[in-house]
Formats: sequence, C-alpha cells, structure tokens
Amino acid sequence: MPSRLRRLATVGAALALAAGLSACSPNETLLPVDPSDGVTEILADQIRATNLLVLTTAEGSPGTLIGSLTNLTTEATQVQVQVGSAAPVVVDLEGDQTVYLTPKPTGYSTSYSFDFKVGSVAAPPGAVIDLSIATPQSGSMQVQAPVLDGTLEPYDQFLP
Repeated sequence: MPSRLRRLATVGAALALAAGLSACSPNETLLPVDPSDGVTEILADQIRATNLLVLTTAEGSPGTLIGSLTNLTTEATQVQVQVGSAAPVVVDLEGDQTVYLTPKPTGYSTSYSFDFKVGSVAAPPGAVIDLSIATPQSGSMQVQAPVLDGTLEPYDQFLP
C-alpha cells in the first residue's frame, strides 16, 4: 500500500508541476508578429505601418517601398514617409482608411494603392534602411526596414 500511495503522490505532484508551468509560460499565439519579411510599427495609436520593406537591385539604384499604412482614427491625416535621406513623400489618409504601398491596384473599396518610388536607395540588399513616419498630430518615429533585391517571389514584380 505505501508504494501505491507513493506512485499516486508522484503522479499528482507531476500533474501539479505541469499545470503550474503551463500557467506561467507565455501564450505565443497572442504575441504580435510581422506578417511577412517587412516590419510593423504603430505611431501613437494613430497610424499602423505594416510589412514595410524596400526593394532595389543594388545600393544607389532606384527602389520601391512596399507595405501598408492604416489610419487607426476617424480623422483624416497626412502621413509623411521618408526612406533614408531621399525626399519625403506625403500620403493622404482618410479616417479608418488603409493605403497599400504597391504599384498595383488593390481593388478594396476602403483602401487604395500608392506607388512609392525611391530615386536612390542608400543601402544594399540584405541591409536595413531607416524610415521616418510622421503625422502632424502624433510626431514622428524611426523604423528600420529590410532592403531586399527581389529574387524572391512576389517581390520580383515590384522592382523599379
């Protein structure tokens, strides 16, 4: 009888330990992740920048910024985006609207596409480049976005 009680106590202790450890470990499915190869950031609960990355064939060559910008508020705003030291570009966003930074039309009624060309990308493929995202209401933030060369599908179709 003592060995049976010992086994039962051991099983009970193992179950309690397993339950305790599972309660203390983070639930990985609740952590935000980038949906693809780009980066995602939120500017002061106003603008969500999703999957931002720059495509170019080589350092100093023309490039394309792809990703999306979503206005998380109901008020219209202007988002200024600057890739490296290139000239900033202003994107108009209505409230609750998304703009897809892509040369191809999206076809969604609550969004539109914006072909964001960069005259000269100051980083080689495989590196990261600084992006600045700013609005008049929320100030600005810096993001480091990857620079890719378009050897992977579907990025090859977005090279300038």
